[in-house]
Formats: sequence, structure tokens, C-alpha cells
Amino acid sequence: MIRALYDYNGVHKGTLAFKAGDKFLLLKEETGDANWWQVIDSSGRLGFIPNNFVVRLKGNRCSIISFTDQVLESLCNGPSTETDSGVSEDKIIEKVKAARDSALAFLSQTKTKKATEQPTPSDHEKKVPISVCDDTCRSQNDVAVPENLGCELIELIRLNTKLSYQLSKVAVVTALEHIKSNVPNVDTELSAIICMVNDAKDGSNLSISHDAKRLREIFFELKGVLDDEQQRSWTLYEDENAILQILEELVSILANADTAISRHCIMENNYDPVLCLVSYYQMEIRLTIRLLVLKVLGAMCALDAKVISTLLMSILPMELARDMQSSSTDIVRLNHISLLMTMIFSSGENPPLQVYEYINKNFVCFLLDTMERPPNTDLDDQVPDLFVAVLLAINLHAKQIHDNFVIKGLKQRNSAKVLTEKLLLLMNREEDPVCMFEHSPKWPNSSLKLLKDIFSCPDTAFFFYTNDMKVMLDIIVRNITNLPPEDERRNLYVKLCHLVLRNSDYVDHQHRRCDLQCCFQRILKDESPPSQQDICVVQMILSDFPQFFCM
Repeated sequence: MIRALYDYNGVHKGTLAFKAGDKFLLLKEETGDANWWQVIDSSGRLGFIPNNFVVRLKGNRCSIISFTDQVLESLCNGPSTETDSGVSEDKIIEKVKAARDSALAFLSQTKTKKATEQPTPSDHEKKVPISVCDDTCRSQNDVAVPENLGCELIELIRLNTKLSYQLSKVAVVTALEHIKSNVPNVDTELSAIICMVNDAKDGSNLSISHDAKRLREIFFELKGVLDDEQQRSWTLYEDENAILQILEELVSILANADTAISRHCIMENNYDPVLCLVSYYQMEIRLTIRLLVLKVLGAMCALDAKVISTLLMSILPMELARDMQSSSTDIVRLNHISLLMTMIFSSGENPPLQVYEYINKNFVCFLLDTMERPPNTDLDDQVPDLFVAVLLAINLHAKQIHDNFVIKGLKQRNSAKVLTEKLLLLMNREEDPVCMFEHSPKWPNSSLKLLKDIFSCPDTAFFFYTNDMKVMLDIIVRNITNLPPEDERRNLYVKLCHLVLRNSDYVDHQHRRCDLQCCFQRILKDESPPSQQDICVVQMILSDFPQFFCM
């Protein structure tokens, strides 16, 4: 018996197509080409396969007999055919029966040899006829596989190797597959265990999970640390290393454990562990601990969208905004704070009104000033990218342009060179630094939204130079051409095009005018429902700029 390791298309005449995991009966190794073997599959098809795509299954004669019975049944029940290799069905049946007889003979010899070593059975025992194959195969099925064995194996590998949950799962399956391929007469049990491991649902091992137990212990310890901080007014530096170790272990578990288990633990008591960490960050003054708390909160945001909402409604955004402005030269600290701030505001959900006491027009001016003149300590130019992401995230919350404090902050400036360069780069790459997680809300691209808001106001549209406008129009034409009507981004690009034409010096250069006209014509000809919004915007463009576009 042999088993396929990879998929094969079987494009040549006389070859068999197959999928990884398919099994075959090897009939002939000497085929005139050392790279090809003649085999038969379970449906009775005879053909050649590349031998470097398969692996031998050693010693399992019972599997051979079961497989040949399946082949013979397929051949007998199906219509009489001739294979691509020109071999008749009768010849195939003859080959299969020969392989079956050989396996039966081997098992019979093994049974006879064992019988000579055992006491002679009584007359009563001799009267019970049991076939050789049935006796051998039944011994495999008599072994009961514990229901939780798959989860227990994953848990053991995770606990003893510190591999992540997903890698532990891969390790278990790989080891079992190898044993199954090389050890005879365990195929049935190992197949059942492999199915258990592959089908194990996230969170199914909650009752036996060491990670769940440890997470609850850590949250309890941190609650004790917080209570201790509240009861004394001085800092006990002797406990710093212990707290750092707890937080580092927490980060590791959140990153590597079964995500469903981590999510279950952090949402207990209405996300009390999350709020506990927020309170601890507010009270703790030691920088090393504060940075690790931010890292933990970021890992929690990656697990559950509700964590993001919980943090947005807490006092944390105000704390972070204050910390950013008070530590504008500490790059490591700015890095941690900016990333978490972007995560918290990435939902587009409206924050409590008191948040705007700290995150407002003055905060936007701080971000823009620091982007244009980053601190000397920013040797790797990280600050502009970090602050652009924060600006894009908080701009998601501004629904009306007249209330948009990001635009109000921009209006106070004469230029925003770094911001415009970063926005054009993001637009060209079609990247969104705010969309970090799979559970992120499907908001419009944050960079496109800010560009649309900037060009909605003539006082901010002038930040982009003529060459910038031309590059932007190139990108707009490309995306309107390439994106299908169902893609919401196409409508954003059409709207942005309308604003660029209205609030820029397009009359002076008329860049890509013919290409834009072709795009508009194609949209107008498309009567499908997804194109209706685009058609409305195009009609407005034609009405506003008849001197540029004639339809």
C-alpha cells in the first residue's frame, strides 16, 4: 500500500490524478521508468503515478485486504471499461486478486505460526469458524479511543514545549501521521485520533487547559497587586521584578494559547480583567511596568473587539493622550502608546464626551507639529508613521465635516507636507494602518476617508501641490478602472475624484481628462444595482464640470 503526499493533476496519458492522502495498491515498480509506478486506486482505476509524490505504508496486510475488497466491489458493480493504459478490466481484477491472495497467505502463515506456540484448542473452540482477516481486523476496532484524547495531546505538547496552540496541533498531527505510516495494524485508531485533533474546536479543552488555569491565577494576582497599590501611597520597588515576570507570562499566553480560551478568560465578570489593567496603568508610575501593561492591553485588543469598545469607554484614552504629550521625546514609550491608541480608536465607535477634553483640536495640532518636526531621538523615523495612524483612527469618528476637529486642526496650519506625503503613499499602496485585526469593523479605508475630508474643504485642499494632485488622479483612474462595482472602495474613489476636481486647480492642468471621461462613460453604461451610487456621483461631476467632460 502507498499513500499520496501531495496533489497531482495527471496530465499525461496513462497517469492518474490524485489528492494528498489518497491510497493506492502498488502493482508494479519496474515500469521502464524509475520515476513511475503502476498502481490501482480504490475505484479500480489502473495507471501510473510519480513515485516521489507518494510514501509506502509498511506492513499492514489487513489494510491491503480491505482495500482490495473495495477495489473488487467497485469493479464488479461498475460498467466494464478499459483503462488508458490499454489493460482490460479482467486483467485488473486478476492483478487485484493476486495481491489479495498474497496478503491472505501472509496472514495465514502468521496465524499458523502463532498457533504452534499456543496450547491446542478444545473441540468446542475448534467448532467456531473465524476468518483470518476478520480476526486480525477486529482487534483494531476493539480498542476504544477516549473522546478527549485529541485535546489532551495538544495540551501536553503545548505545556511541555511552549509551542503555540496552533503549532502544538500541527506537531501532534505530524507525529501521528508518521507513526500511522510506519507502524502496522494501528491505522484505525490513529486515524480516529488524527480526526479528533483536526476537528478540535477552539476552546474545546477549556476544562483541562493549563492556559485557562494560569490566566485566572495571573488575573487574581494582578487584582491583588492593584489592591495593594491602592492601600499604600509609596512604591515598593522590591516587587517590580515579580510584577514584570507576571506581565511577561501574560503576554506570552495571550499570544500563544488557544484564542477562544484566552477570550473566555478575559471576558469573565464583564471584562473585569481588562478594567483592572486600566486601573493599574493609571496608578502605576514605574515605566517598565506601564509599558508591559500597554503590551498586554494590545494583545487583548487583538483577541476580542469588545475589549476595544471597553477600553474606548474607559479613562484610558485620556491617560494615553496626556502621556503622549508629556513624553514626546521617549520613542519607545510613544511607540507603545501610539499603537494602542490606534487600536482603541480603530472601531469608529463614538467615545464618551469627556474624551474630547483631551483628544481635540489641540491634540491634533500636537500630532501634526510632531510629525513635521520629529524629536532628535527618533533615529528610525518611526514617529510620523505612528502619529499618522493615530490621526487616521480618530478621524474615523468624525461623521460631519463641520464638526471634524481633525480638519479644524489642519485649518490652523499653512502646510502639512509630511501628512500629505504619507497619505499619498498609503493611497498608492492601498494600505490602511488602522485596520489591524480580522475582527476590525469593515469601515471605509481610513486614509481615503481623511483625503475625502481634506478635499471637502478648500482651506485644506491646497496642502497638496500640483504634482501631488496628478499622482492622486493617476491612482484614482487606476482604481476606478480596476475595481468592480461591488467594491465599496470604487465609490470612495469616485467621490474623491469629484472633490479633487471641485477644490483644486484642475482647470490649469486637466491631468488624465480623457481617461477620466472613459471611466465615467463605462460607469454610466453599467445599469447593475451596485453601480447606481457611482452613477449618481458621475452625473454630479458631469453637471458641475461640463467644460471638462462631454458625454
